[in-house]
Amino acid sequence: MVMYDFIIIGAGIGGLMAAASLCRDGKKVLVLEKLAFTGGRYTELSYKGYEVTTGSWTSMGIKSHIGRFCEEVGAKVNYITLRDRGQKHQPAPLFKVRFNNQKEIDFFKPLTLSETGLQTESFFQVLMKLIAKNTKITPETSSRDIVEEVTRNETILSILDHMVGTAAGLNIDTLPASELRIILRDVLKTGGKFGFPVGGVKSIIQALERVVLAHGGSIRTCVGVKRIIIEDNVAKGVELETGSTLDAKNIIHNAGAHQFLKLVGSKNLPTDYVRYIKHLKPVDCAAIILGLDKPVTSQCAITIPPDAERVAGVFSPTFFDPSVAPPGKHMIDVFIPLQSHNIKKEMELAWNDLYKLFPNLESLIHMKREMIFYKDWPGAESGQTFGQVGDQRLDPESPIENLYLCGMDCKGSGVAGDLVPVTVQLCLQRIKEKDKKIRVPSIAF
Repeated sequence: MVMYDFIIIGAGIGGLMAAASLCRDGKKVLVLEKLAFTGGRYTELSYKGYEVTTGSWTSMGIKSHIGRFCEEVGAKVNYITLRDRGQKHQPAPLFKVRFNNQKEIDFFKPLTLSETGLQTESFFQVLMKLIAKNTKITPETSSRDIVEEVTRNETILSILDHMVGTAAGLNIDTLPASELRIILRDVLKTGGKFGFPVGGVKSIIQALERVVLAHGGSIRTCVGVKRIIIEDNVAKGVELETGSTLDAKNIIHNAGAHQFLKLVGSKNLPTDYVRYIKHLKPVDCAAIILGLDKPVTSQCAITIPPDAERVAGVFSPTFFDPSVAPPGKHMIDVFIPLQSHNIKKEMELAWNDLYKLFPNLESLIHMKREMIFYKDWPGAESGQTFGQVGDQRLDPESPIENLYLCGMDCKGSGVAGDLVPVTVQLCLQRIKEKDKKIRVPSIAF
């Protein structure tokens, strides 16, 4: 019987990051994935000539947590950046704001108040004030609490609300102020280096896979895990859905908190731990992926629609890399935080938003795909809201000896998927405390 140093459950970006780092340290690693493809929600699948995301849009580029982690473990990813898309000293804008009357503004430009016709400060200036302001923040402080200390401009509040929806699937009332500051810092520090991986985010997955395989690791798809084998509160291996078993000195789980509960069994975990997982507040969201004959957004990466009821933001992958669509076509990814489980109504409201923003949209559609992410979808189980942010999230070291976790439910903060390498880094740190030969990639700015 083969004894692995580590079995990793789930070949999403977190599992592959952990595997890449451990394999480089000479560990015998096996990654198991129940789906037919790796990457989880951080890849693309080909559909009618388009590379359609399975959940995540981009990694924000080489200066993001994902970019830095990949660089440290030797996963080579090429990016097309805002600077590449702009001029040498003036990168293309990351955001533009688009209203239902089709008027667009750069978030660096002053806003004009409709009721007076007078200009006010730009959205960017408000963000700078917000980051610089030394406001005391408690765990109960909402993003709205600190934003309204800087501005009461309803348009700016709505823009920020939609930005938060795009970054975290929440709003300025449900996102703690502590998380808002971290998200703003992380986005602004990328600057002109904000980028899109050439070929889509699947290029990140492929780069990590190459590191794993080059250093003797194994990745198996279409392999479901039935349970994690536990003896005397120590993880010993896994039983597969086929009935066969695999032995390992350590297990890392990267498939979501509720699946972790299922594989371990509630009886093997402390009552408070089980209760925390069962009461996690999810981020329920949806996306509309559209292939178009002509672009509808301006020359920018993300369009923020402050008038929209459901649509938080519109990302344009082909603004960076036309190769992710058929020749001459364009693609947009529309992100929609859900406010109810009446999916039909929610999507109708989102489409209504789109038709107001882009009146000629229907005549341009070449491909469309609706996607829903909720319930036990990994990455949507633990929203960055009150009681479950930063250190309030699950520790990577589980109550079971030699059983670890990484992924969106673990300790850390950041912009959506960009917090995953933060959790992987902490997971590896916990492992290093027991095995001094483990290296921990540094991803701090």
